[in-house]
Amino acid sequence: LPDRMVSPCRVSWSGEEGLCLVLARLSNPNRRFDLEPVFHRGVSELSVVFNETLDVLYRTWRHLFDDLSQHTGHWLTNARLRQQGAAVSDKCGCPLGNIFGFLDGTIQRICRPKAHQQLWYSGHKRRHVMKFQSLMLPCGIIAHLFGPFEGRRHDSSMLYASGLLQQVRQHIPRTAGAPDFVMYGDLGYPLEPELLTPFRGPNLTPGEAQFNRDMSNARICVEWGFAGVTSQFQLLSMWKRLRINLQPIGQYYIVAALLFNCMTCLHGNETSMYFGLAPPTLAEYLH
Repeated sequence: LPDRMVSPCRVSWSGEEGLCLVLARLSNPNRRFDLEPVFHRGVSELSVVFNETLDVLYRTWRHLFDDLSQHTGHWLTNARLRQQGAAVSDKCGCPLGNIFGFLDGTIQRICRPKAHQQLWYSGHKRRHVMKFQSLMLPCGIIAHLFGPFEGRRHDSSMLYASGLLQQVRQHIPRTAGAPDFVMYGDLGYPLEPELLTPFRGPNLTPGEAQFNRDMSNARICVEWGFAGVTSQFQLLSMWKRLRINLQPIGQYYIVAALLFNCMTCLHGNETSMYFGLAPPTLAEYLH
């Protein structure tokens, strides 16, 4: 963040103050007037500082979620990719040692909109939601986050819209045309050279059924990541306050995920401890 920021309406604040306000608002669903005595600013100024700082964080660091090369070109080296795959294999007993991340979709519940309700309604969840696609690494870092999508979007539709498969083809090492490392997703995703899914069908062999059980236990780390974002930043849990066209809900979630990654770099999280892997340092992640 810049040392000093000034809004178009001439409100001035430091980058440190702006970051503290973003953390205070996202982590605890305070009303703005509750923060007046803390930051010694009026409600209107607090609103300006929060929204402008949130927008700067989003525009400055969104590329860490959009472009996989921001990680593979820096801290996520071939050696670290091998460590991710080996940790998954050791933890779940999987014979494959090349799974470097787990792919899944998540929802952010929102207040029922007044217009275009069908766009945001998820028949599966039976509520109005925004959807995001996330790639969680065994070291606890969310390496890719794409969205928001309308609530009725399917996981496979989000996958192809995100361009993640093309990024894996481009930035992950390959041998004889096949990727050296792959992702793992649930049955909502199609089987691709870069993306493994559970075995399908009613007549699975004992080995196939065991593989599915082992990988299901490992893939739960994605849910831990989703839960970590919403538990650390509880404004996202106050879905009745999240109104389409009145608030930048997508920015809220993406900035919260960015801050979650930064906290993971400093302290680790449940996923990194489960697989016994150290996350990158904060300097490596933000490079």
